[in-house]
Amino acid sequence: MANQSQSNQPEKGKGVILREAVSFLAGVYLLLLSPDQSCAVTATWYANVGDCTTGYNIYYRVLGVQEWEGPVVINGIETTVATFNVPPGTWEATITAWSDYCYDAPMAYVESDMAPIVPFIVEPETCVAVPLGLEIQ
Repeated sequence: MANQSQSNQPEKGKGVILREAVSFLAGVYLLLLSPDQSCAVTATWYANVGDCTTGYNIYYRVLGVQEWEGPVVINGIETTVATFNVPPGTWEATITAWSDYCYDAPMAYVESDMAPIVPFIVEPETCVAVPLGLEIQ
């Protein structure tokens, strides 16, 4: 599990800026329940253009729990969709941008601050993930 306050976490907020334009949404994804009752959740966001972004990290946790799970590591800035599995329940997720290479040269790993947290519910009967505050019609 990841916790941004642990000392083994990358240094936050230096060198990589996660722009306000990066919008993180817990996407809606339908999948049959597997024996372990986990459901696929698809996250989408806008690419972080410019800067020296190398990839993204998605963190998720049960709503109200301090410890983050993940990260789901996404290499490359063009990738703006990722799927991860969680059991049914109420969750929240966020994304960061990271870099270890800039202007054709390696650099020390840096990770941005977390984007605004998006809460979502994974329905146990259908395995549909719905961002809190939205309804499926």
